[in-house]
Amino acid sequence: MKRTSSLWLVVLFVVFLVMAGCRPSSAPAPGMQPATLPFDYPVSLDTIYWATPVYGAQSFVAPDPLIGATASPAPTLTAEALIQRGARIYTSNCAPCHRGNGEGNLERFPALNGNAFVTAQVPMPLIRTVLYGRGVMPAFAPTLSDQE
Repeated sequence: MKRTSSLWLVVLFVVFLVMAGCRPSSAPAPGMQPATLPFDYPVSLDTIYWATPVYGAQSFVAPDPLIGATASPAPTLTAEALIQRGARIYTSNCAPCHRGNGEGNLERFPALNGNAFVTAQVPMPLIRTVLYGRGVMPAFAPTLSDQE
């Protein structure tokens, strides 16, 4: 009887050690980057929804890129060049969901044209959403440069 009790204690201890090592970690693994997929036309709603990275539901807190940032001189581009550059970036990154005219898509993606969130005096919420995503919107920080 004493030997059986000792054996059960050893088994219980081993199970405890295994369970302690199997608990999920709350911190992301070092060097992990969210998956990004190129959006080629046509893009279905399922493709966009399932390609969206999820960072532990809503518990992921991304670093603020503007804390400690210093202003660098902007390149001197004409207004027309900036508009063309912005249109190119919008077409490749935003238009698959928000349409080319910014009117939204499939009642799933909000309209950007005339949206108070886009035209607000303080751009920080919009910048944070573009960089780190929100809801089904993927994060574009890995694919956009600081100038874009």
